[in-house]
Amino acid sequence: MAIGRVDRFDLSPKSLCKPRGDVDDSEVGEIDNSDVTLKKLTGLLCTSELSDLELLVGHKVFHVHKLILCMSSEVLRVMLTNPKWPEFYKDRILLKEEPECVAVFDKFLKYLYSGLVELSPESALPLLMLADKYGVTEMSQLCIEYMCAKCIPAIRKGHIVSWLRYAHLCAHQDLEKICQDMILWNFKLVTVASDFVTMHKETLMDFLKSSDIVIHDEYVLYCAVKKWLLSQKVTCNMSMPCFQKLILETLCYIRFPFLSLPQLKVLHLDELAQVAKQFFEEKITLGIKYHSQPADARVVFESSSRKTEHYFPRSYTSEMWNTVLVMENYSCLYQHVMRLMYFSSPVSGSIADDNIQWEWQMELYPKGVHFGQFMMIGLQENHMAPEAVYNMVRLSIKAETPERKHVEMSVLVAACEGGMEYVRHVVKRRFVFDQDSAVCNFDHLIPYTELNSDPDTSMFMTGEDKNAFKVMIIIKPLVVR
Repeated sequence: MAIGRVDRFDLSPKSLCKPRGDVDDSEVGEIDNSDVTLKKLTGLLCTSELSDLELLVGHKVFHVHKLILCMSSEVLRVMLTNPKWPEFYKDRILLKEEPECVAVFDKFLKYLYSGLVELSPESALPLLMLADKYGVTEMSQLCIEYMCAKCIPAIRKGHIVSWLRYAHLCAHQDLEKICQDMILWNFKLVTVASDFVTMHKETLMDFLKSSDIVIHDEYVLYCAVKKWLLSQKVTCNMSMPCFQKLILETLCYIRFPFLSLPQLKVLHLDELAQVAKQFFEEKITLGIKYHSQPADARVVFESSSRKTEHYFPRSYTSEMWNTVLVMENYSCLYQHVMRLMYFSSPVSGSIADDNIQWEWQMELYPKGVHFGQFMMIGLQENHMAPEAVYNMVRLSIKAETPERKHVEMSVLVAACEGGMEYVRHVVKRRFVFDQDSAVCNFDHLIPYTELNSDPDTSMFMTGEDKNAFKVMIIIKPLVVR
């Protein structure tokens, strides 16, 4: 090379961006430093720097940026970019929100800037309301998923009724369904929560029509409805005629035949009975008649009734109807363990049938089912059947006597959260037991992996040390006696 000569290199952008064939793919790597950028974006909320819009929400002023709002919210994008909207011409916009939404509006804006949101039973609903209102669908879905998983804390803290109401109004069907189920399966817990008395009349009546309410007995349910009625009288400042009308509209769904004779006697002196005397006299007489007549007479009596559901029991957890099986020290139990229990169930709710019971055998396989190798005897030759293992949670119910029994069985699986035991899962099935069909199997009662992958963290554990598996079985007769 001659002295003083300078080699020329092509430093044009086109040359620099041109891929080189001698680059090893293993030498190329993408460095993620997005958290720094995200922190900078979120930091814009803390200062008015570069802000081109003010949002007035309640008594607070938020200095925001149109670009970010338009990127995150379809509704805000239309408001701020469409000349047909008055907000298009403004640098300061007043947003009218519900008080509970005003309290969490800063959290809502934080999500628009960062995608991060802090949810709690108190903040989930107002944040969902804001996400729905402003068309932030991803945030709506996050809130719904959180709420579906946190129904029990919502019951405990008095929010489940408002969650159900909003889910119904806005057609969030998944959330509505799980709220309905959790209320039905844990109705007693709901009735002692602060928001029970805020339940709308139509919603309460829908629940009272259901036979799937899990409650200790019908009298406990009556006392809950009475509490709701007295609260409505005070909060709505009802006149006596209006209060009487409300009593008739709601208490007509109480199943008086399933009140015991002592409970019916107590109702004679109840304060509501003094307000609607004729109604109570008719219903109490109906209950006494149900308990005093023999089975054959009740068949005619009940079949002629316009409200046959009044003679079908709910899911009562009293000792009369409910059988409980608890497997303690669950994490220490061996694989394919089985628990056997014998129990009886009533053939009706009438004390006239107190001396008649149906006898049952129950087998519970919470850690899978194992069938050992066995010989199948044939007419011409025998066959050796191989062993089989099924990873499923099975409950088997067998009738101990051959008479025909048409029943509805409900299996309730308990759990514990925040120190409160509740019903987490219910499986219901109708079945006819007879000589040919003496056994009913509930296979896959709950997901096997959710119970057994890690018992220490399973949502289906209960007990003081959360190391017990608890199921409850309620068998209701379908054929009237």
